[in-house]
Amino acid sequence: MPLSRRNLLTLLLTAAIPGLPAAVCAQLPDPALRKTESSEDTSYPAMPEVQAYIEETAAATQLPKSFIEEVLSQATYSARVEQLMTPKPRKPNAPKTAVRGDWRVYQHRMVGKSRIEKGSEFLEENDEAFGKAEDRYGIPRDIVASIIGVETVYGRNQGSFRVLDSLCTLTFDYKRRADYFRTELTEFLLLLREQHLDPATVYGSFAGAIGMGQFMPSSVRKYAVDFDGDGQIDLVGSSADAIGSVANYLSSHGWVRGLPPFFSCTPDSDADMRLVTGGITTDTTFDHALRAGFIPDFELNIPGDEPLMIVDLPYRDQDGKQATEYRLGTRNFQTILNYNHSYFYASAVSDLAEEIETISMDSAAASMASSSASS
Repeated sequence: MPLSRRNLLTLLLTAAIPGLPAAVCAQLPDPALRKTESSEDTSYPAMPEVQAYIEETAAATQLPKSFIEEVLSQATYSARVEQLMTPKPRKPNAPKTAVRGDWRVYQHRMVGKSRIEKGSEFLEENDEAFGKAEDRYGIPRDIVASIIGVETVYGRNQGSFRVLDSLCTLTFDYKRRADYFRTELTEFLLLLREQHLDPATVYGSFAGAIGMGQFMPSSVRKYAVDFDGDGQIDLVGSSADAIGSVANYLSSHGWVRGLPPFFSCTPDSDADMRLVTGGITTDTTFDHALRAGFIPDFELNIPGDEPLMIVDLPYRDQDGKQATEYRLGTRNFQTILNYNHSYFYASAVSDLAEEIETISMDSAAASMASSSASS
């Protein structure tokens, strides 16, 4: 995985890779030209590069060469996948000071009323699975629900691309992250063999992410669990499996029970902005942040050596001027960043979780009041 969210906004759910400089993009072949050069009608196993991959993968994984070749022969190049993955060049006249993204626009899209209400319904419908996941992994149910909500609107938008086509296109035709996708293609082949899946029936995002939680094949093999006990792992059709798998992923990446993902803060006018590193790990402490001028919006009862990171969320205010919201990200914010290396993403997950929890508590309180009144 990349080391900075400035290099990657997301690869798992919304899976967007930030733009390269226009000069670099201009030197890259047009996707339509690649399609002509590699020929969509040419079977992948007929390509020398793919033959070498088959040999290497068979030796490294003990998968039969015949199995690998048979699967890859079913793959089709997707110009659409390559187009979606290719960063758009920066506009020549764009000001250098332009906000790299608008947090408020993203927040409005990901933490809207409909997604909040659907999240509350998703919690109620899967109460048993959420309770089991919370007991076993220690992850708050609203956080797990929120990730599934941001990724796929609770399973409604899981992707319409054949994963095999996406991974082959991104491994052999799209060269920017070929090594990464080559690894994921191998993981996908192993997954097909282990779970006896038909490659023609596995669909996901254009980047190859699968299921309600949008797991890449390597994450499916490492973190997915059979949470409904039916003997199969189904991240597409089983809400319980998706809930347990997301909780297992977060637990495996260091979730700390009882610690909020962030604390809101306001920097002093002379705050030391060198603490705003854009990294995806906690690189300062509570005491250090205070001394540097990042003041929590309310009193915190946490140790001075509690690891934190300064989270910056740029946006444009009502007058169109650049502004920034700041937060103190905790170790649990870092855990969410392991899922997706974007401050916008991790902040939206945190905010949506808060809203889902609030509406669920209000609903429960109203239900109790109604029951008391009728008794």
